[in-house]
Amino acid sequence: MTKILRPLVLSFAAVLTLLPFTLVVLGAASSDASILRTDFAEISLDNFWRNLSRVNGLAEALLNTSIYCLILIVTQLGSSILAAYAFAQFNFKGKKPLFALLIFSYLVPGVVTLLPLFFLVTQLGLKGGLAGLLLPMALFSPYAVVLLRQRFEAVPRELIDQARLDGLGNFGILTRIILPMSKSFVLLLAVITFVSNWNALLWPRLVSGNDWPVISVAIASVRTQYDSHWNIVLAAVAVALIPALSSFVIARRNLVINPLEDVDL
Repeated sequence: MTKILRPLVLSFAAVLTLLPFTLVVLGAASSDASILRTDFAEISLDNFWRNLSRVNGLAEALLNTSIYCLILIVTQLGSSILAAYAFAQFNFKGKKPLFALLIFSYLVPGVVTLLPLFFLVTQLGLKGGLAGLLLPMALFSPYAVVLLRQRFEAVPRELIDQARLDGLGNFGILTRIILPMSKSFVLLLAVITFVSNWNALLWPRLVSGNDWPVISVAIASVRTQYDSHWNIVLAAVAVALIPALSSFVIARRNLVINPLEDVDL
């Protein structure tokens, strides 16, 4: 019975997963009349390119979003690694209260800090550009720090002690011992950081808007009060899905958590 049910359940789950992507592709390749009827009777590659060409500033938005996400991966993940290493390997005064405060900051809903951050960015004159987008996001992520701290603490202490005897300092221990053993976690966080910021809409729309548009803002601007232009929206969505899905496909082989990864001493 289990041999019969398992393929059926997996097939049903696969269909449910692929259905939204299929509707996006069908809608992106539909004509204006076909998308209004929702019959997908007029589907062609020409319709897709025509719909895509009607998205204003799509190329600029894709470039802006790529720059924004790549900078965040470097700054946010880099600072999170350093903070996690400090919490995992050092003993300092106020360590436990500071870590508790870090966890508490992660539990605070983002909407609570939205208006204060918006007023801060506006007062600093950073509204309408990349600097305003990066200001509240560039430093460490509480989620990343907590996850990496747990991973760094799991590294055998004997390896670290041996590395210190061999003359490695803290930077060497981090880069040659801990990070190689934690590369799956770091890569996972890089993918999460990229995808979450690639899809972000509220903060970019408030701060940068159409002055420095990202892909989510460009897609949202296609819709108007009187016409949604769903085929144009879905054409832009189809293009926006490619980098997000590609990041997972590229990284998927390394997303297996392996505690015995090679370490170069």
